[in-house]
Amino acid sequence: MGWKSPEKWVQFDTKKGELKTFFEVKPAADYSKIQVSRIDAVSKDGTKIPVTVLAMEGIKPDGKRPTIVYGYGGFGIPTDPFFIGSYFAWIEKGGVLAYAHIRGGGEFGEGWHEAGMLGKKQNVFDDMYAAAESMVKNNWTDPKHLGILGGSNGGLLMGAELTQHPEAFKAVVSFVGIYDMLRNELFPNGLYNTSEYGTSTKESYFNWLYAYSPYHHIKPNTAYPAILLETAVNDPRVAAWQSRKFAAALQEANNSSNSILLLTRMNEGHGVTSTFSQRVGNTAAALTFFAHELGLKIE
Repeated sequence: MGWKSPEKWVQFDTKKGELKTFFEVKPAADYSKIQVSRIDAVSKDGTKIPVTVLAMEGIKPDGKRPTIVYGYGGFGIPTDPFFIGSYFAWIEKGGVLAYAHIRGGGEFGEGWHEAGMLGKKQNVFDDMYAAAESMVKNNWTDPKHLGILGGSNGGLLMGAELTQHPEAFKAVVSFVGIYDMLRNELFPNGLYNTSEYGTSTKESYFNWLYAYSPYHHIKPNTAYPAILLETAVNDPRVAAWQSRKFAAALQEANNSSNSILLLTRMNEGHGVTSTFSQRVGNTAAALTFFAHELGLKIE
């Protein structure tokens, strides 16, 4: 399995040197013309952050290509190559899709994870900003055509990015995100996240949580980018009120003409058990929003 290759299960016979396929998902189209490349971003502390870039063959950096950068950065979960499915629609229409391999994940072992958790969480946000900026520095795009995408812990990442660097992006899409870090523990599942984030019941932990908590760093009369927040009323992992109060506060503070939208799904949860149609619907909403805001031409 890779960025362009669907999942399959195989067995390799070491004696015969033969590979047998037991199960595979047939690709819906020919994705051979999608090119995958790698660039390095440099974070605030000098750490090199790999960024994977996907674009159609023949697409060249022109300084204004509609571009989406995805990030997660938490719980030791790596952003490994995976079949990107319906996001091919973005690339097929001429857009660029990039994946930031930021700290907090497990791309380079537990040390990479530990460098982006607890009191070092700001490294994750610095890495994501550097990754997005690397797409500008490498002439793929500019701030008027740059969007960022994330969900859950990646939603926290989106909240931190748009409050710390509101001028750097044209559009942000965030799924089921955590935005109020001081009250996250009030939701039952929030207690399970204290090993990653810390607890607001301890002074030192409270200080670093407050330092980046997106909700608490919304500034009045600020020009925020276009924002789409998606949440679900049956989410057992992140409370829907996180997205609702964040959206309301952003709408009150925003002095730009950019839209700040909240989409609440009534029959969904955190996304782990979403049906195929639900997943496609959420992706379609995100890509439609990005296409409108970043100027991707769909003919």
